[in-house]
Amino acid sequence: MSGTADAIGAPGSLSARLRSLSERLDERLALISGRSIADLERHRGTLPIVLAGSHGADVRVASGRGSTQQLTGLADQEMSLVEQLARREALEFEGKPYGAAVQSHKG
Repeated sequence: MSGTADAIGAPGSLSARLRSLSERLDERLALISGRSIADLERHRGTLPIVLAGSHGADVRVASGRGSTQQLTGLADQEMSLVEQLARREALEFEGKPYGAAVQSHKG
């Protein structure tokens, strides 16, 4: 957990360690996150394992091939309503590829 969505940190060796663990497990390793795959890789570079981002709505196998799921995100009007609610309640809003996150990073 971090104070803001962009303030996450991970060891620089994470990608290599995940690759090594995946190889030892005969490529039966997956990282599942609420973040999109693009966001995960923005922080750590290409991850050579199965990835499930956006709470499983976005899946990519270790070879880099994406899933065949054809999903749609929230309509613009729905996204706007969620963002307005977040602002009204003084919460952090984060638009995501298939939805939105509304959260408070206050202790």
